[in-house]
Amino acid sequence: MPAVSVIVPIYNGEKYIHRCVDSVLSQTFDDFELILVDDGSTDSCGRICDEYAKKDSRVVVLHSVNQGVSLARNLGLSVARGEYVAFCDGDDFYKECMIEHTYRTAVDTGAEVVSYKLQRISDYNISDNHNDPIEIIDLDGDNRFDFLYKVVTWQTKGWQACRSIFKRKYIEDKRILFCGTCGNFAEDLGFTLEYLLYTNRIVFLDEYLYCYYDVRQDSMMNKSKRVYKINEVNELSYYLKPIMKEVLTEDQFSQIHYHIINNQVADMFSSTTISELSDWCNRLKTVNKIRYFKEHNAMYYDGIIKTQLKKARHSTMRYYLSKRMIITRYLGTFNKFKLYSDIMINRLLSIVYRKNNK
Repeated sequence: MPAVSVIVPIYNGEKYIHRCVDSVLSQTFDDFELILVDDGSTDSCGRICDEYAKKDSRVVVLHSVNQGVSLARNLGLSVARGEYVAFCDGDDFYKECMIEHTYRTAVDTGAEVVSYKLQRISDYNISDNHNDPIEIIDLDGDNRFDFLYKVVTWQTKGWQACRSIFKRKYIEDKRILFCGTCGNFAEDLGFTLEYLLYTNRIVFLDEYLYCYYDVRQDSMMNKSKRVYKINEVNELSYYLKPIMKEVLTEDQFSQIHYHIINNQVADMFSSTTISELSDWCNRLKTVNKIRYFKEHNAMYYDGIIKTQLKKARHSTMRYYLSKRMIITRYLGTFNKFKLYSDIMINRLLSIVYRKNNK
């Protein structure tokens, strides 16, 4: 059994594939397998993958029809044999010590997840100072939800699957997979959230070990319009609910749902006219599983915001909660006139609040 299985989904990336694969094969640690998943490429990627497999016995190649990055990664997971699993996108690459540093750290600390920092390829030559000690976080029943909450509110060091190695036993035992119905947007957030339901120890390394390519003009993420992103994160929430409800309460999941969705709808509250808001509401109405979307936004407002607002005694906290209330109060009903009214009230409150705190 290899120490680490590296899974690389590849689709029409012949321009980048050599750099990616060579960065793995030239690691300072060689006890790994490299699983290349050719996701129905129409360029020369499939042939290039096969050539690597002929030259290096550590390379495993899988060919499939084009199904998207999530199902390509799931296919790689189905054949992975490593003690730990790592992911790399086909247009990115590893620093040469990535596998060695993460695996040694996992063994030394008993961690099920070891995470590290990402660096833009355009910043590759910037010096990497990593003088801070490693950070160890132990999760249990008392702090697990708090950590998940920090993940979905961007208060922790990242959730991308490519910035961590994961113990395969947990993936296999809990049948953890990437969501196959939420497209190519935030699919690794779902995998990470599900994995964190069960893991006990996370270690963060203060090192840049992964280089990622800035979003290409022809990439799926760059082409996605906002409404499709909302649809995809709503699908992700729908996929996660029965899984996360095994560990979380209804109220806890409603908070996870809200923050998964919120990053994609927050811009609507900068609308300045009824017409703009109407356009937003019309686009939201095209979201698949619209009933689920509306019900869970209403659940968050009724179960969380109303309760917190009643308990808040300090004026600053009441103001903060009132802003969050505006984002949720009518979102489930798509009442553009009431939404617009709340937005205007919010802006007035903001002016008053700033004046009073000068």
